[in-house]
Amino acid sequence: MEGVTKGWTKEMEIVGIGYRAELKGKNTVVFTLGYSHPIEFPLPTGVTVGLDPKQTKLSVSGIDRQKVGQAAATCARCVHPILISRKASATSARG
Repeated sequence: MEGVTKGWTKEMEIVGIGYRAELKGKNTVVFTLGYSHPIEFPLPTGVTVGLDPKQTKLSVSGIDRQKVGQAAATCARCVHPILISRKASATSARG
């Protein structure tokens, strides 16, 4: 019952000069990663993303553990593997 009461959270950090993420509405995360165009990632239902003021740390959260993990993995695939530092813990639940 932990996921229903507290929710699940995965923390991600984008490392690189000028690389950032921003929210476009409530359902889309836009990554600026040095490509010729920004990368838009639509969020699945039930998943939310929080950003820090510097727009380099993402917090993917929701009550469905599978959806949270899948969304975090898909976001990480958008970013070059060297540029992202994934710190995920099943115990770091946030409600």
